[in-house]
Amino acid sequence: MRTLSEMQSAELPKLERVRTLEYYDGPLVVEFKDEQDNPWLYSWCDRDENAHRWLVFKIEKFLLDDYLAGKKDFLALILGKLEWFFVDTDKDFNQTCWRANEIPAEYMPQGECFYDAEDAEW
Repeated sequence: MRTLSEMQSAELPKLERVRTLEYYDGPLVVEFKDEQDNPWLYSWCDRDENAHRWLVFKIEKFLLDDYLAGKKDFLALILGKLEWFFVDTDKDFNQTCWRANEIPAEYMPQGECFYDAEDAEW
């Protein structure tokens, strides 16, 4: 797994899982909501023998709606935010969270990635 530098420890608000938006041999993009019903997305980006890494960010509901309607691609959702987090989750579901200053290129979607309901797990 890529080593992330210049990261500061952070804590996410309490989040509740809503649904999986993209699934292939496991969840890749998962929607959560906070206590104010704001949507948050977890986007799987890396793993090693100890943990899975997720890019996590809060988005505006209208942007999520545009993504689900095929009006915005996933990259537009990521770039529309100024605050991102990385969360490493180990096999026992322990989590370590960092505030991200930037997102490594290999963690960004390649090309246009539009929502496809057939890739979702409901």
